[in-house]
Amino acid sequence: TAPWEPQSVPIPPSVLGAPPIVPLARLRKLGALSFSPLNVETEFGGHLQDVHFALDAEFVALSAEEWRTMPDGTRIISRPARLALGRVSVVRGEGPAFNEPCIDDFILQTDPVVDFMTRFSGLTAKDLDPQITKHHLTTLKKVYLKLKYLLSMGCKFVGHGLRMDFRTINIHVPRNQIIDTVELYRMPNHRKLSLRFLAAFVLTLDIQSETHDSIEDARTAMLLYEKYKEYEKEGRVNVIIQQLYACGRSCNWEVGDIARFREENNIVV
Repeated sequence: TAPWEPQSVPIPPSVLGAPPIVPLARLRKLGALSFSPLNVETEFGGHLQDVHFALDAEFVALSAEEWRTMPDGTRIISRPARLALGRVSVVRGEGPAFNEPCIDDFILQTDPVVDFMTRFSGLTAKDLDPQITKHHLTTLKKVYLKLKYLLSMGCKFVGHGLRMDFRTINIHVPRNQIIDTVELYRMPNHRKLSLRFLAAFVLTLDIQSETHDSIEDARTAMLLYEKYKEYEKEGRVNVIIQQLYACGRSCNWEVGDIARFREENNIVV
């Protein structure tokens, strides 16, 4: 079940500025505030219907995967890892603060974490420790209320693999409020392309070279969406997608050879 109580009254916009567990004065002294809370009135006149925001989430594992060995020697997952939301970042998709973060919350865990999955999440134990963290640490309930507020106001979420993220977070978002770059840049019945591969080919950006950062990933998804809209206006969507898959097959889906492929094939993105 979702970690909020049923709302008898609308969620107020003040939830977007809810204070963290860590004193704000400490974060300001460290220069560690990574976002400016959304002011719905001054930025969007109190209305968020169809306003775009890009979201990315990172997770930690509360239990490890369990495997079973079959008679033929193959191993299958008998029980998947239990994941919990560790960080969520949201960036503006419109207005003068385009692509600037309005949420960057790290979530205090109430259950023991068995794996911070740092390689994929960018999170470490100290990030979620209220005694030493340098981040905007908060509770899962407060994060849910922020997301629920944006959802209830009719905004549209942009991201990469958002459907899976929302499923893991355990929040239902209608299809018409999700714009998933996994699907925008996917050839039917073909493999899904990674955010890093798309960023390298479409945006000529090198991301996730060492670890993941959810603000970077959210910004990248938003830029990919903006680029997709350009391709739509130019009537180039199908051509770009065909070039993406041709490049992937030629480069064995490694980003290091993308620039060479584009140059050799005179591809302009």
